[in-house]
Parts: sequence; C-alpha cells; structure tokens
Amino acid sequence: MKSIMRNLHITHSPPTGKWNVGIGCSAFSSCEINSNCTYSNMRKVLTWKKVLLFCLFFLLTYVFVITDPDNYKHVQQYKYDGTEKRRKQHSSRPLGNGIPKLIDVKKQAEQQSKRKEFIHNQCLHSPQQSIESIQDTIGGHVMINDKYKLMFCYIPKIGCTTWKRIFLVLSGFLNSTLDLKPGEVKAAFPNITTLKQLPAKEAREKLNTYTKITFVRHPFSRVLSAFRSKLRPGLKFDYTKQWRDNLGQYIMNQYRSKENITDNYDLSFSEFVRYLGDNAQKHHRYFNNNHFYSQYKTCLPCHVNYDYIGTMETFKDDAEYMLNTLVQDRFVELPIVSGTNSSSLRLQGDYYSKVPLDYLKLLYKRYRDDFKMFGYSPNGFL
Repeated sequence: MKSIMRNLHITHSPPTGKWNVGIGCSAFSSCEINSNCTYSNMRKVLTWKKVLLFCLFFLLTYVFVITDPDNYKHVQQYKYDGTEKRRKQHSSRPLGNGIPKLIDVKKQAEQQSKRKEFIHNQCLHSPQQSIESIQDTIGGHVMINDKYKLMFCYIPKIGCTTWKRIFLVLSGFLNSTLDLKPGEVKAAFPNITTLKQLPAKEAREKLNTYTKITFVRHPFSRVLSAFRSKLRPGLKFDYTKQWRDNLGQYIMNQYRSKENITDNYDLSFSEFVRYLGDNAQKHHRYFNNNHFYSQYKTCLPCHVNYDYIGTMETFKDDAEYMLNTLVQDRFVELPIVSGTNSSSLRLQGDYYSKVPLDYLKLLYKRYRDDFKMFGYSPNGFL
C-alpha cells in the first residue's frame, strides 16, 4: 500500500484545467497517465479514476480489516519474547465456545461416560474417606479455579505441566500458556490454589459442586517417561545432578558388583525397573517419588467423583474437548510442549525388550491397582 501511494503522482495544469495522474508502480505501468497519453498506452494502464478508487478501496480494507485487533487478538497469544520460536499459526480451537469440527463431540461424551462407568464399577466396594483425609492425601495435587468452578488433580508425567500452565492462565497470573519456560512453571505453581489450602467445609462444598478433572496413562509408559526425563544418561536439565546423585547413582550401587561401578554415569532402564519393583527399597526416599507414585493413590478416583477423565494416549483430543466445554468465554491455547515421546509403541519396545521378565512381573505387581482401575493391560510387555 505504501509503495503504491509513494509512486502515485497527481498534478494540476492551470492553463488547461486538467489533472494529470502519474503512477510508477510496476503493477500498473511505468507510463504517466495524462491527456497526452496515446491510446495504446492508455490500454496498458488504468484510468485515473480507477486508480484512485482502487487505492481508496485498498486503504479502507487495510484500516478496517487487516489492522482490526479483534480479528487477531487470539494470535497475539503466540508471541514469545519477540522470537520466531512460537507457533504463529491458528490453533484448531476457535475463540470462545466453538467446538472444532475435528472433535467428535458425541464420541467424546460417550467416551467420558464409559470411562466414568468403568471406574465406578472398580470402586463399588471401596470404603469412604473423610474430607480431611482426602485433603491430606491428595490435596496438594488438586488445583482449583473459582471463576470457572474447576478442580484438576494432576499426576506427574501425564501432562501436568501443561495443565498447570492452563490454570495459571485461568487464574489471571499468565496471559498465555506459553509465557513461561518449562522450568519456570514449577516456581509459578504457588499462584494456583490447591484443595489442601482450603478449610474442610469449603473443600467439601467445592468437591460436591465444582467440575473435577484428571488424566491417566498406561503405567509402563509413565515409568519410561520418568526414566527418560529424569535419569537417562546424557540428559541435561535443571535438576539433572540432583536426580543422578540421589537416585541414579544409588541404583547403580545397589545392583552392581563393586568392580562394575565406575565414575561414568550409565544407569540402564532395566536397573531402574528393577529398583521400582524391589519392595526392599520401599523405605528409600525416592521409592515413592511423585513421578512414579501410584496414579490411583495420587488422585483417589474412588473417593473423588471425577466428571472428566482424560488419558495421555488421547491427550490432545480430550484436552481440547474439555477446554471448549468448560471454558467458553475465552481462548486458552493448548501448549505443544516437547515431551519424552514415551507413549510411542516403538520406543516402548526398544526399552522394555531389554528388561528381564522377572523385573517386569515385579513392576506390574507394583502398579497392578493402576492397571485395574483405569482399564490398562500389560499384554505386549509380559
């Protein structure tokens, strides 16, 4: 637009009373439009009236359409420190309460009904627990948002950082789910209210009236994710040394002969699996670390009636459906955060094929309640 206006020249000749319009834009012609132009030249360019009308139309389009902030306000959420690393394309989720065409709402609703019914049947003979007991047991893992009346019980290694970002946005602490680096989300977590912080009476009321959500995952996939994100050799992240010194090296010392212990950190996945299945280690401080603690015990689905239950295997579809159903007055970007790809069947095969069967059986025994509660099968591993 600016280049067109720069090359548009309009002059007036007093003696003749004529207006001369010249345009140097290559899109039209390098010819000057005036009363002396030949007929052949006139055929190659637009008349001055058409040029002016076109410019006026382009100018109005630019002002009222292209620069209208309302049309692009949801795109602004993708900006991140002025870099090009952020996703600039539109998400499949529209602004507001629209449901993407790619999400089969009816299928999602039916799937949620089946999951809740399945868990309900697993919990028929489960004893009741007091509100105080629930708060003490899982309260620190249950995030609360009062504006949308939501409660989310997060389980580490099942998209919990993504949902923490979402709740930070819903609480008003962040403008976008991509405003923080992964390591900064942990530091921002105290800005989210948790069930454990509430008086028992208020906790009971919100457990009875708020919409409750949780996500689950195949137990063996979750174990692999924990290894790959915390203990895998060659890994570099903020707490690498802490995990290696306090757990990785400990496991190597426990299950290797002295002559096989070296200064080189080369913990194997088999050794990690052996540790998790070794009941003799149950008093070790990392044995029940929340990254591989029981999913059932982390969120108590028999004592909290969850309205929505997502899975890591269908994470994007489940999360999109829930956000569009439960947060209808604004757009919340579902961040695409790089993970360990541990849900990949090929990757699982590469790792678990090297683990002795005896170790796998003990691992299954440890997570048997998770398999049973959420309908997962150990077939293909045992």
